[in-house]
Amino acid sequence: MSSNFRGVSLEQDGRWSKSDEKLLQQMTREGKFPPIFDTKINLKRVNIAVINRWIHQRVIQLTGVDDDIIINTIVNILQTPDISPKRMQISVSAFLPKHAPKFMEELWSLLADGQNQPGGVPSLLSEKKPSAPLVIAPASSAPPAEVPKREASPPRERTDDKGRNAQESDDEDNDRHHYRRHRRRDSSSRSRSGSP
Repeated sequence: MSSNFRGVSLEQDGRWSKSDEKLLQQMTREGKFPPIFDTKINLKRVNIAVINRWIHQRVIQLTGVDDDIIINTIVNILQTPDISPKRMQISVSAFLPKHAPKFMEELWSLLADGQNQPGGVPSLLSEKKPSAPLVIAPASSAPPAEVPKREASPPRERTDDKGRNAQESDDEDNDRHHYRRHRRRDSSSRSRSGSP
């Protein structure tokens, strides 16, 4: 069986991977990455649950919004095999443009410390009480406020291809269907009775 798909996948298209490689090389040449990124991390020796909680709280602190999409994306990037902190910083900079270098340096320091600890919990996070927030440096001296959830956008009105709203279109469709059904019924009853 042949498929009708023609072309190449994103992984095979060199236009996109080359731009990331160029950015990575340029940032490395300019010294934009901290020296802690040279440390290899074995995620099997780190308590990922504690790190995930720290990521959650730190992203909320940096952005001011409890955005599950950003948090889950960062956690998923972290859990990929052969993780590169430099590539991860480039990916995270899309979500945290101003805070990505600082965030990644803190995260990689915690991971490096956590892999050397017996329970896999970084020493900075194990010293804190379990009820205390797992953050390294507060962004402001004000007490933490309730973090607002990202509001959903109001539902848009559905329209059909003629610009009518969905309810008007549905009403017209129902009227046409109702008319056709009764017309069929009338014609079938006439043919049974033998009258023209």
